[in-house]
Amino acid sequence: MAKVILHIDLDAFFASVEISKNPAFKDKPLIVGGKFKRGVVSAASYPARKYGVHSGMPIVQALKLCPHLINVDVDMETYKAYSNMFFEIIRDKCGDKLEIGSIDECYVDFTSKALSLNSVEKYLKDLQQYVTNKLGITCSIGVAPNKFLAKMASDMNKPNGVTILRKRDIKKKLWPLPIEKMYGIGRKTAPRLRELGVTTIGDLANSFDSYEVRHLLGKGFFTLIEWSNGNDKREVIDYHVDAKSIGNSRTFMRNLTDIEEVKKEFLDLAASVSNRIVMVNSLAFGLSIVIKYEDFSVVNRSQTYDRPICNKDEIYLKALKLFEDNYIPGKPVRLLGITLTDIREKNSILKQLNIFDMEINKESTNDIINKLNEVYGKDVFKKASKVGGSDD
Repeated sequence: MAKVILHIDLDAFFASVEISKNPAFKDKPLIVGGKFKRGVVSAASYPARKYGVHSGMPIVQALKLCPHLINVDVDMETYKAYSNMFFEIIRDKCGDKLEIGSIDECYVDFTSKALSLNSVEKYLKDLQQYVTNKLGITCSIGVAPNKFLAKMASDMNKPNGVTILRKRDIKKKLWPLPIEKMYGIGRKTAPRLRELGVTTIGDLANSFDSYEVRHLLGKGFFTLIEWSNGNDKREVIDYHVDAKSIGNSRTFMRNLTDIEEVKKEFLDLAASVSNRIVMVNSLAFGLSIVIKYEDFSVVNRSQTYDRPICNKDEIYLKALKLFEDNYIPGKPVRLLGITLTDIREKNSILKQLNIFDMEINKESTNDIINKLNEVYGKDVFKKASKVGGSDD
């Protein structure tokens, strides 16, 4: 049986969260960007998009296209909270084999669950309604035999669509799409492909013998040719099982020179990777950072530790220390990233300490947990009855 892979994407996520928070914004053109007109649009509601407004556009330009545009500040903490609730819903309804793509999208290996359903499409429609009821926002779902086709399918009927894309439908549904619509083709690459006569995904699918296309796409050529023909062997990575590292990076619309801005970005990145490692019930014994400068030069630095880390504040401080030790003062920063390495499940650490060979009773449980925390750091381990919400 062919696999059933889902790509689930929250529609106009940042803007939709703002509308969920303030229903008075519903059906009105809205952007998330902030009050500084020299900034860029982070997200645009669907009514705003009707005026030609889109993410990445300078706010000044967006206001010219739609003078009555509502412009709200970015509220990243709230977006993260909605994101976490969304992933919890998907895990509950679709199973644990879930790969987080970004703050507002994920892949799910739905194969096993699909076998138990009379109608996959009806189940997913009900899932969409459940997400809307719980979060006040909509999502679009692509269903396909692999990750690439699922990703493409989820974009075909936005917002709030469920699209099934089978391999037999590729020539009819996928190949006619403009090359700009293909996942993996960047904004700079698409115009150059058009210059070579590659204007649709179908054109690319039939470009295997083109030296010019091969030269342009470089190392990505064979992968993109395979994808355009509907083939993708990548597995959905279940981070509960397979993660060897957990990382996140961010490219900035405007290069950073202010150290306070850098600190804020590192804090956001630390919160992101902390949430993810907590989600997989694991700890990290290593951390690395990446700095990309305006001139595209890259610095990678890493550190290993005797005690594990998973707390947001600890991750932030260790990442900032690596940054401060290696940063070239005054040099504009284009990208920052944090990756947690040497990841181990908490259960495996327990086994290494032979905890399960001990006779555990109510009196000894606290002693064991205290001993573990003495070895691995304060509050790393807790009794199940004590586990609740996180301050992160």
